[in-house]
Amino acid sequence: MPCFNREPKVPARRMVYVGDAERNAEMGFPNNKVVTAQYTVLNFLPVNLFAQFHRVANLYFLLIALLQQIPGASPLGQGTTAMTLVVVLTFTAIKDAWEDYKRHRSDAEVNSRPILVLRDGFNAPRPIISRDVAVGDIVRIEDNQFFPADLLLLSTSEPAGMCYIETRNLDGETNLKERLAMRSTRDVLDSAPKLLGLRGELECEGPNNRIDSFDGSLTLAGGESQRIDPKNVLLTGCQLKYTKWIYAMVIYTGKHTKLQMQTANEKKIKKTSDIEKVTNRLIILIFALQILMCIVSAAGYGIWIRDHQDTAMYLHMGDLVPAAQGAFSVLTFLILYSNLIPISLYVSMETVKVGQAEWINQDLEMFYEADNIPAKCRTSALNEELGQVEYIFSDKTGTLTCNNLVFVKASIGGKAYGAGTTDFAAIGARKIRKFVSEGSLGTVKTSVGGGGGAGHGQHHHRRGGGADEAYSEYSYLGDEQQEEEEESGRGAGATARDDADSYELESYSYSYSESFYTYSYSDPAGGPSARKPPRGPQTVQVALKGAPPKRSRSSAGRLARLTKGGPELEDTPLFKGLAVPHCEFVDEGNAMVTDLRAQGYTAADIELFFLNCALNHTVIPRADTESSTGVSYQAGSPDEGALVYTAANFGYLFHSRTPDTYTVSVMGRDVTFDMLNFNFFDNTRKRMSVVVGMPDGTKVLFVKGADSFVLPLLDEDDAENMRKKDMTDEHLTLFAAKGLRTLVLAYKVLDEEAYEAYNAIYNEANEMPGGPKGSQGYKEKKTKMQLAYRMIEADNRDLILIGASAIEDRLQDGVPETIATLRKAGIKIWVLTGDKQDTAIQIGYSCNLLDQGKDIVILNDEGDSEADTAKFKIDKTASDEEKHRARLAAVKRAQERMLPIMEQKLAEMRETLERDPAFEFQCAVDGHTLEALLGDAGSSSNDELTAKTAKALLDLTMQCKSVIGCRVSPAQKAQVVNFVKDNLHPITLAIGDGANDVVMIKAANIGVGISGREGQQASNSADYAFGQFRYLKPLLLVHGHWCYHRIAKLILYSFYKNMALALVPFWFVFVNGFSGQSFVEKWTFSLYNVVYTALPILIVGLFDQCLSREVLNTFPQLYTSGIRKRFFSIKMFAGWILSAVYHSLVFFFVTSSAIEHGIFSADGRTTGIFGNGVIIMAVVVLTVTLKLALETNNWTVLNLAAVGLSLFGFFFWIAVFSFMGEISDDAANMLGVGTKMYGTGVFWFTLLLVPVICIVPDLVYKYAKRTFFYEPYDIVNELELVHRKSGDGRSFKDFLAAAAEASGSSVQLGQADGDGPVVGGFVFDPPPGSFEHAVLHHAPSGRDHAEDANE
Repeated sequence: MPCFNREPKVPARRMVYVGDAERNAEMGFPNNKVVTAQYTVLNFLPVNLFAQFHRVANLYFLLIALLQQIPGASPLGQGTTAMTLVVVLTFTAIKDAWEDYKRHRSDAEVNSRPILVLRDGFNAPRPIISRDVAVGDIVRIEDNQFFPADLLLLSTSEPAGMCYIETRNLDGETNLKERLAMRSTRDVLDSAPKLLGLRGELECEGPNNRIDSFDGSLTLAGGESQRIDPKNVLLTGCQLKYTKWIYAMVIYTGKHTKLQMQTANEKKIKKTSDIEKVTNRLIILIFALQILMCIVSAAGYGIWIRDHQDTAMYLHMGDLVPAAQGAFSVLTFLILYSNLIPISLYVSMETVKVGQAEWINQDLEMFYEADNIPAKCRTSALNEELGQVEYIFSDKTGTLTCNNLVFVKASIGGKAYGAGTTDFAAIGARKIRKFVSEGSLGTVKTSVGGGGGAGHGQHHHRRGGGADEAYSEYSYLGDEQQEEEEESGRGAGATARDDADSYELESYSYSYSESFYTYSYSDPAGGPSARKPPRGPQTVQVALKGAPPKRSRSSAGRLARLTKGGPELEDTPLFKGLAVPHCEFVDEGNAMVTDLRAQGYTAADIELFFLNCALNHTVIPRADTESSTGVSYQAGSPDEGALVYTAANFGYLFHSRTPDTYTVSVMGRDVTFDMLNFNFFDNTRKRMSVVVGMPDGTKVLFVKGADSFVLPLLDEDDAENMRKKDMTDEHLTLFAAKGLRTLVLAYKVLDEEAYEAYNAIYNEANEMPGGPKGSQGYKEKKTKMQLAYRMIEADNRDLILIGASAIEDRLQDGVPETIATLRKAGIKIWVLTGDKQDTAIQIGYSCNLLDQGKDIVILNDEGDSEADTAKFKIDKTASDEEKHRARLAAVKRAQERMLPIMEQKLAEMRETLERDPAFEFQCAVDGHTLEALLGDAGSSSNDELTAKTAKALLDLTMQCKSVIGCRVSPAQKAQVVNFVKDNLHPITLAIGDGANDVVMIKAANIGVGISGREGQQASNSADYAFGQFRYLKPLLLVHGHWCYHRIAKLILYSFYKNMALALVPFWFVFVNGFSGQSFVEKWTFSLYNVVYTALPILIVGLFDQCLSREVLNTFPQLYTSGIRKRFFSIKMFAGWILSAVYHSLVFFFVTSSAIEHGIFSADGRTTGIFGNGVIIMAVVVLTVTLKLALETNNWTVLNLAAVGLSLFGFFFWIAVFSFMGEISDDAANMLGVGTKMYGTGVFWFTLLLVPVICIVPDLVYKYAKRTFFYEPYDIVNELELVHRKSGDGRSFKDFLAAAAEASGSSVQLGQADGDGPVVGGFVFDPPPGSFEHAVLHHAPSGRDHAEDANE
């Protein structure tokens, strides 16, 4: 627990002595014992009690138990509440102990793993158990073993000291990662004498939880100090893969390992369900009622003493002060009425929720057999929320789609290849766009903002929107072109060619001055196909500081080809017809093969395309005899793996690597490439690049990335480059319209001077120690690395376009059906993805998120020329304050443009809905527009204009059944979830499969993770996890409905039964002089919650099914009962409380009237207060049990057993306790009372009469509600009952179909309007004629319906 597990004090730096075990032992390092358990035998009791008394209810009853110890204050004795509290605490403690016992077993298994260790005196590695591993030990780890501690890699079995590890247990990622041995030790290999002979010092940072950084150095005797890189470190819990063996030295052990430190310091976000929050408020309300009752009773007691002080002489009240006695009696009444708050509520809720979680875990309908992934409930606290979800926020890739990417098409050198691309050239560029926008998508766009047409250079920057990191923070003003521009042309500077049109610029000119870079061009024809009028000279001027940009003309150079495209093509898997994973490319018309054989520029581009695929990655190859290529790959992302497999399919087989080289079999001939630099992908640049040393010594930069972050970096001086760019852009649009994922590939040849300048900064950045995320060292290293990336990729804007890949990510099984069903259930679905808008919209149609033929309201900010070029008016040396001001100004302009148009569109939507309330809108919005409307993710901007645009966005999206967010960053995903949560207060669910979805998953009320190909990060951070999106349907519609209904019933019944009993002594005080006397013996009263009434409600909470799984799946519309809070609300609570008040009045006054004469036998003998109390207590127990029976939907053997045991427990207790008077003072007043009551007719007559008087009104209410004020739930419930009684073995759906056919009608579930009940009509549409008569009117009896159904 937090207060007991204080963060260990550790030194800021650590010194480990290589080869000196004695000195290391003197340092006091902890042992390597792993401890995840919370308790030990010694601390279990205090720590567990401390945790349990964090609950207000437990503290409340502890207070009552303490008050009972005050002499004369308690009418219920001194130990009754304490005993009940002990039972509740013990039950919870047993549950906690069992869970911790399982953690102890897991720890013992980990701690006893055998580890091979090399120590002084050992001739070879010897096995010891993991917990005995010590700092400074040299361990040998073999393939597939887990690392027992944090290690420094010394040598490996692989070339150049490489090894591969899987970090699934650390960060959830399943892709392999490369680690490198220290340069000074990698040559010792597996020589025990050399390893034991190592001497030196390792100085490093103290233990911490930063798993992605490491600061330290190794100095061996006689050698120089060598900095330790994070790639030299192996962390606890990771696993060695595809490496025979490694040797490593232990740095951190036990609680000082980074994993243990991270676990100890991790602050978990505790989510509380909405029902639990309401329950807590209800407890406070009930406590306020209790205080009011105490005050009324105490006042009555004081008044009674004052009025009877002289007359009731037998009470000896002569010296009593009425006011003081009344004040003191508050404590008495507080104890007497303590049962108003159900002491067993929380433990009952916990028990039921744990059981419900187990039902989810064991549900075979949510078991993904293909990957052996069961559903997993990681927190049971939110089970009831599953039945009330109103908004679902979903990722696309890997969540809706398989994330099993397949290469299907490509655009290379301005020409499209693949199935269905032969007609691309026949479609003019503008016709393609018109086809996409009108034919393929069928969307109606709402263009927010009104930018004018720009020249090519200006438009080029608009699409870039962040191509240069120095300006990327201004790139939010629009990423997609609007329909008006699409129909009239991209801009005067565009260059395009197809079979019908040829167009080139008349002239280019560039000039530089000290302050400005000027780009001028002339456009005589007005664009391709003369779709725009001719334009004269155009100029774009960009403000600069410092030296003008240097344009490297060497980038225009062409590389020498590695192949000749001859017979060697026939050796490729493509020619042989071999199936290559992740590649289903069809060379339609042999177009690509023909171009390769032609030996022209296109052939060179094709080779560059596949070289880029084969070299620009971090994929790890391994020999695989079962693969058609003899090699399989472990990739960091599915896109990366698909491209490498594709290259192999075309004869560019990447098959081995070292830290500095990649070897590719090019058409059967091995070629080794020097991998000089890796510029890894990040969310700022949206691209990755590598610097490759070609066999002839040329240095080439290969780049791949998102189109909007690569196309702006192309060399605009090269007319051929611009031609390819324009056609490639058109192909990208058409690919996106088909729902394909795209990446743009480019390259440039580097001159030595430019490379050396970049490499110096690159190496300097890599040598910087960095630090934890957010620290100054981390920021400095990141800034330096970004500078290096920008220098090589973006500064000169001189990339040569190769082409673009088009990869298909197919939908998972059942996704369209699941989304359609969830929409029928009244759930609004938002898909938030980083894909292009056209791609996302097309996927939206495919998965039934968007409806064909219905308008899509598309929110895209077009921007204006001033805003679009604002980023270029801020030079690279601008201060952060200047950048911030410019950013705010640009956002304000965007908001001012969009607000009036959004308001106009919203008014139109509302008018449409007034005419046709059933009309459904759908919406698409991009990330840049979201940023402008809502502000930066994570910012707290509260200006009036932002509030207005946010309100307009909220109002607009509220009218939409489905929303797609495109080009949305991970932070924006969370921002959107919080935006909806904070403004509408619905129950939200977020579902994703990757690390980029974690922040969204944590932001939602319920987080669901899919255990997919992107690893376990999402599922590890989620509340629920399973293997496929389609399992969301049973999770919500079935388990959600059941859990919500069960928990609601448990809470309402718990309050009801306690209030029904606790009000009886309140009525009693009005006839006993407000004395605080209990109406029944104290132990009989105290066992009410833990013996007489505990078991039946637990069984209902665990097993009751309001409707069967089949029915809930057949009618998803029933889910709206949860969204509308039909089963748990203040109104429902009030109804149960009124029932409790009525029942308590009957319990006391009717029973008192029945026994007021006190004669129970023929001989005239009477009984006292405890005899009367036994009768009252008996009718209370029987009535509340019958009340629960009335609310139980389906009866099983367990229900019958629970009810029987509870009633038997009460009567058995009374009988036994009646004979304990001679051995217990507490039972003295009950001596013989129980047996005497059992022998009287009055007891049994009252036991029958009172429950009938109580329950009959409930039956009348239920009948009236189901007959005249019924809802869909009631009708379907009766239909299911009829189906059960029919016993014909058909499914419920077939049964309804047969009944409909017999009556000549159909069954469609309608919905009640608003929150009120349906009055005077049926909830099936249409329900006329014979079907209404056969099914609905006769549903309670079932006879006629069954007959019609069976005809």
